[in-house]
Amino acid sequence: MHFLKSAASENLGFEKYPAERGIYESLIKRNSLHLKSGDEFKILSPASLQSNADQSELKQLWLNTTEYLKQNKHRKVTLDEIHKQVWARPPFGIKAGLFALLDVLFYLTEKDKIAFYREEIFISKIGEIDIDFIHKTPALVQLRWLDMDADTKTFLSKLSDLASEISGNKTVSIEPLEVARNLVALYDEVEPWATRTSRISENAKKVRTLFKRASDPAQFTLNDLPNIDGQTDISNDASVDKLVHKIKMVF
Repeated sequence: MHFLKSAASENLGFEKYPAERGIYESLIKRNSLHLKSGDEFKILSPASLQSNADQSELKQLWLNTTEYLKQNKHRKVTLDEIHKQVWARPPFGIKAGLFALLDVLFYLTEKDKIAFYREEIFISKIGEIDIDFIHKTPALVQLRWLDMDADTKTFLSKLSDLASEISGNKTVSIEPLEVARNLVALYDEVEPWATRTSRISENAKKVRTLFKRASDPAQFTLNDLPNIDGQTDISNDASVDKLVHKIKMVF
């Protein structure tokens, strides 16, 4: 799949005209979804473009799909469900033969706001095996919307600041993936005896258990940590500060 290997190259690196290039020319290049930015080319989201007649349907497809994911952001949504509930229905009526191509294009253009899962396992960077799953078994591939409101961003910012305070490194991102990665990396550096010992508080045991099983950054940062002692109101600064303090006590 040229999307994965040659997105930064002109014409996705195509030099000849195989069937795949015909799809690229008619669907992607024609709709100005692959444009040069600086010294390299980038694949753009139809939702970010000023629509012309050709782009308008793609833009609406993207908007409807992201809206469906937002409405179901509390869970993972399979590609198969997206196909049936959005793409195959009016006003789009997209044929199954285009699903895999659009799946990859949709994910790549919206991946800063979407988590990707294969067979319920979070995948940080999709590869050829994921393309095979997308094409052959879309019911086993899930997406989850991670767009964050102001309260969530504040919460993640405080978690990121905590990781920076402990590590001594500057905060660079509040994306759930990066926050989770930094926190888990710090936990993994804790002395082995400290992670095994039972001579710690019940709170520390709860947090330690979450860190041990952390594999999904969305679940870990947006659901598990805020619910250590029941649902924390992340719009309340005092509650968030108390929660961050509890997490800090593990390190």
